[in-house]
Amino acid sequence: MKLTTAFLQRYLSSAIDPRTMIDAMPRAALEVEVEVPLADALRDVRVGFVRERTAIEGAANMFATRVDLGDKVIDVLASGEYPVGIGRGVPVALAGTTLPGGKKVAAGKFHGVASEGMICADGEMGLITADGAGGVQTWADESLIGKSVGELLALPDIWAELKVLPNRPDCLGVLGIAREIAALFGLAVVRPPAELPPAGGGAAVPVEIAEPLLCRRFTAAAFDGVRVAGSPAWLKSVLLTAGMRPINNVVDVTNFVMYETGQPMHAFDRSKLAGGRIVVRRLAAGESLPLLSGRTVGDKHGQPLVVADAEKPQGLAGIMGGKTAETTAKTTQVLLEVAHFDPVHVRGNVKTLRRLDGEGGTDASYRFERGVDPNEMLDYARARAMSLLHTLAGAALTAPPTDVYPVPVERARFKVDPVRVSRLIGVEVDAARVRSALPPLGYEVAGDLSVSVPTHRVDVNDEVVIAEDIARMIDFDNIPTRPLAGTATRGQTSPADAARQRAAAFLVQCGWYETKNDPLESAKAAAWLGEPPPALVLANAASAEMAALRRSLLTGLVASAQRNIFRAEPSVRLFEIDRVFGGPDVQQYHISGICGGLAHAADWRSSAATDLFVLKGVLEDLLEALGVADVVARPTERKPYRAGNAAEFSAAGQSIGHFGEIDTAVLKIERQPYKLFAFELGLEAVIAARRSGIVYRPVSKLPSVQRDLAIVAVDGVSCGDLCDAIRASGGAALDAIRVVDEYRGAPVAAGSRSIALRLTFRDPSRTLTTEEVTGIVEKITAALADRYAATLRA
Repeated sequence: MKLTTAFLQRYLSSAIDPRTMIDAMPRAALEVEVEVPLADALRDVRVGFVRERTAIEGAANMFATRVDLGDKVIDVLASGEYPVGIGRGVPVALAGTTLPGGKKVAAGKFHGVASEGMICADGEMGLITADGAGGVQTWADESLIGKSVGELLALPDIWAELKVLPNRPDCLGVLGIAREIAALFGLAVVRPPAELPPAGGGAAVPVEIAEPLLCRRFTAAAFDGVRVAGSPAWLKSVLLTAGMRPINNVVDVTNFVMYETGQPMHAFDRSKLAGGRIVVRRLAAGESLPLLSGRTVGDKHGQPLVVADAEKPQGLAGIMGGKTAETTAKTTQVLLEVAHFDPVHVRGNVKTLRRLDGEGGTDASYRFERGVDPNEMLDYARARAMSLLHTLAGAALTAPPTDVYPVPVERARFKVDPVRVSRLIGVEVDAARVRSALPPLGYEVAGDLSVSVPTHRVDVNDEVVIAEDIARMIDFDNIPTRPLAGTATRGQTSPADAARQRAAAFLVQCGWYETKNDPLESAKAAAWLGEPPPALVLANAASAEMAALRRSLLTGLVASAQRNIFRAEPSVRLFEIDRVFGGPDVQQYHISGICGGLAHAADWRSSAATDLFVLKGVLEDLLEALGVADVVARPTERKPYRAGNAAEFSAAGQSIGHFGEIDTAVLKIERQPYKLFAFELGLEAVIAARRSGIVYRPVSKLPSVQRDLAIVAVDGVSCGDLCDAIRASGGAALDAIRVVDEYRGAPVAAGSRSIALRLTFRDPSRTLTTEEVTGIVEKITAALADRYAATLRA
């Protein structure tokens, strides 16, 4: 919001010092981003007397002037809409001068005529022209030639640019700012008169709201006899000061009232509206809407809300009007729209326009996105605009305005507890203070301290915001500083948090790097997961690549591995611990990782590559560190792993995760120089499988006995199957089994392999004899032959 203290003063019942007014802005929840005393800002603008004035051929209403500044005479272009007469002094800014609004004057040529500066209108200098004035300061006394306009006018006012926070859209109008300032200083807000013009006896404009959730209220007023022309100087001055470009009296009225009240509105050329009716609906498939900006909204923009006539859309609701029904110099019939549109829908449409067309927001959408008042301020803004159209454009109201308001927005109500408010803001507050502090801000306070919130305060959603308003009225400087006091609490870590921290620490110690990827993925990104749960697709996704909540951590890890490969990393060891989403109410933590390349990248003596068993060993150690005992790995067939090179982990009969070699036919990774392996564990399943406690077993003082067996088994029998059979038949004396080697080739038959196993036997109470161990081994070999037709290699 750009304004001057002089203009804001017009809306206050008593005068306030400009410096005091600016200093009070933070208490009104407004940040002053730029403040410029007008006297200083206009110091380089000088009084120059017009010596010559010549019309420019081919440029209507433009003149070439010769302006005398005392020390030199310069050529300056001038517009005929302002009173620039020969022999009169005018404010002149030389090229290079910066005006209060930030505009920098530049030299140039127009229709071949050079200009070395600019004759400044009041609005361009931050001045508000009085009603009936010409819009440009003039002087007759030639002794003033060359004088500084800033020193000459000695203006006490300040031009300011205010940052209105997103939660306070009610301050996106001058009246909203005046309301806050008036409340702080105990003043009243002065609203300009807004008398409705007399209505004719014609029929009201029919209005249909097809999407009542997206358009809460829509009003339409029809006018005849409209005379579209230039705006009066005072109106142009206000718009220029606010940083808006004057266009014509009809458009300027809508912009001025929006600036004044914060309520956007739009004027259609009513003669170009088919059927004489308005329908607020979504854009239909195959329809297009040319906008005033030159862009066209169509199917690629989805189905945004539009304001349509009986045949076609005529405006993009809450954002911009259409080109077809634009108000021009030939317009004599106007339809004034003043409405309330859903902030979320407008915000989504602006984002879509910005993504597809590079630009999307307007002054109107900026306000609608944050929320406008559908009640009191809309009523006043409509009446104010209708009154000004009648006064400035001769508009005659054909019939009473149409007002469609299916479900009125009611005031929110909260019960204020003075004790809680006192605790929140740090100063004693009683019921009387509550009753005196809130009404100036528009609240209504009942005897039981039940507070009714005005609908222009869209940010008030609980008692805490009301407490903040009470603190603002007390003045933060009047709240004493007190030392903070609190009760120390004992921290506690949940089992899930402890497991996440332990898993991350273990993998980092093993040389893995933790990553954090975006929880969003393409809706099709997890097609390689086999049969994943249905994707939770976002309704307003920023892009197709971030359209759904992830169903596996591997989607992000694969992308991270790809970036490492592109950077020629000799190895990849990445993991992530985070949530995946299986449904609207299903969120689970997973531990997932991807690895490949050198198994020991930092060891110059080793060139061994990471393989499936390196990963299996890391995972077995990880699960042991997490307290999971008796983990079993079984072969499995599932995407995205290569057939025959994947396994599923289970414990206590429940699956806890899977791992394997990534199948390049399923997951395409560009320029992949080495095999990649991945895993994914369910954290909740891992926690459920943990043993209840650690059981201590003393180290045996008795010697062990080892026997090596070379077992020949067909390929369909896994090493795990053999080990299970050996444990079942080995009895209590079998202490450990270790896989030593695997061999394929002659004399082992094709389709079979020889697996070398080292068995360790031990009895905690005595030394085993050779005969006892031999008997156990024979029992084991018999069991293997009986169950899997496995034999000892000759």
